[in-house]
Amino acid sequence: MRLKFKEIVRILLRVVLSLTVGILLGRIAMKVFVGNELEKEYIAINSVKVDKNTVEITGDFIDSYCGFTTAKINAEDGIVNIKIYSSPKNIFNKAGIKIKEKFENDIKEVRISDYVVWHNGKKISDKASKLFKYKQKYIGKAHGVMGVIGSAGVPDSFQNDGIQLQTSEEPYGVTIYYKNKKGYEIDDMKDVMTGYSALILACIDNAGEVTWSDRQNIAKEYTVTLEDANKYSDSNVKECAQNPSKLHDLVEKVGLESVEDTGSVKKVFK
Repeated sequence: MRLKFKEIVRILLRVVLSLTVGILLGRIAMKVFVGNELEKEYIAINSVKVDKNTVEITGDFIDSYCGFTTAKINAEDGIVNIKIYSSPKNIFNKAGIKIKEKFENDIKEVRISDYVVWHNGKKISDKASKLFKYKQKYIGKAHGVMGVIGSAGVPDSFQNDGIQLQTSEEPYGVTIYYKNKKGYEIDDMKDVMTGYSALILACIDNAGEVTWSDRQNIAKEYTVTLEDANKYSDSNVKECAQNPSKLHDLVEKVGLESVEDTGSVKKVFK
């Protein structure tokens, strides 16, 4: 029995409508139950515990509206890489992050979205994790150098006003132009400048010096050499950047009180 043309059209419309509804429901389900992968900068890791072949992680989202949906985890050669997914907080997902996973082999390193958060028996600080990710072999790429400077967390008191790379001859280096918003004397800022320079020099393999130059007074410049950085930190900063745990120790060693918090500049050895 032949179907009439109108009946065929109705059947086709029903099929198209069903497919459309199915696709929409699928997308909604993906948004609610899977969500989107979040970068490490939107995640605050509270604890990372590793016991041989088992890892347990707790954390929170920087934005309070985010809810934890799932984590995609893979492990290769003892390196565990975790991708965390989130959707707007609702009755189906949780506010905090809780992950516990067991693997066949012992764990050497844990990463979240390619940022190292645990290495060689210790939790890696956010600053060390960022610095290790953005390490550069050469001083020649401005965006790469800016990534290192940004990861070092240079305070707002030194408002970054551009950089200039010195790549024509050794020692290769970078000049950081800044605006002295707080009006501090350069002698009062040398500890801070040296501490941040140590981190920058550690994370750019062929960098030999960092110069700080006040845009409002070019005559006021302060240069930190690799030798200065090594003496300041009582270590070989280049060697400290060879793995995440050593870099973590360097960050801790040249820790600095916030200029904004204290109104003064003080080096803190931990």
